[in-house]
Amino acid sequence: VGNPRTARVISLVNPPMVRAGRIEVVLQTSEPIQTIPGVSPLLSYAFQGEGSIQIPLDGASQTWRGYMFISESDHNKIGTFAFSGTDFSGTQGNTITQGSFFVVDAVKPPKIENFNAETDANQARLTWFYDGEPLKEYNLYRSVRSNVGYAHYYKTIPSDSAETSDDLGGKTYYYKIAAVDLAGNVGPLSDELVVSPGRGGSTNQSQSQPARPRAQRAPRTPQALAIVVLSLIDSAL
Repeated sequence: VGNPRTARVISLVNPPMVRAGRIEVVLQTSEPIQTIPGVSPLLSYAFQGEGSIQIPLDGASQTWRGYMFISESDHNKIGTFAFSGTDFSGTQGNTITQGSFFVVDAVKPPKIENFNAETDANQARLTWFYDGEPLKEYNLYRSVRSNVGYAHYYKTIPSDSAETSDDLGGKTYYYKIAAVDLAGNVGPLSDELVVSPGRGGSTNQSQSQPARPRAQRAPRTPQALAIVVLSLIDSAL
């Protein structure tokens, strides 16, 4: 009783990296907070050497939501949150115990090369090569027609994988794949791969260049990802 109230920003991942665009921010307080217009609860963010920007919040009790708008010009900047709130006993607080800062990554990961397939009856084995920044995951896109686009999202593949399998079910499918970085930026689509039951397929890229070995990536632990963020912070300061 009487201890200052604290808050956590629970919408940021580990590491706390965000892309350009509209980013949802979810705030969770240690105690129910009064709604006092212009006074409580308040949440803002600021980049080093710049003024703070208020995040309008909507919610009640201990969960509050708002949005911040990040531009591409904010790339590599480090943002910090500021909070203030008053509970129903009149006790105030302004400490954020989790998610107090974030790093902006507004650059998309590179295009995936050497996207290939092998088939065995109705089973397709898709493989690819990626050599770039650390990733969150891969997005696979599939359609029964050519000219696959982002609207044809099919499934997500873990970042420590360089292959996936798919059941063709007697149909011919067209595939593309894209890398998704730690901030959620989706990279450009790969060249298109057409796969039919019983025969393999290959992209134009793999036909024109010799295949490169697939990257063998170990699973990225939270500790390893934290090192990536700290290196970005050091380079920005």
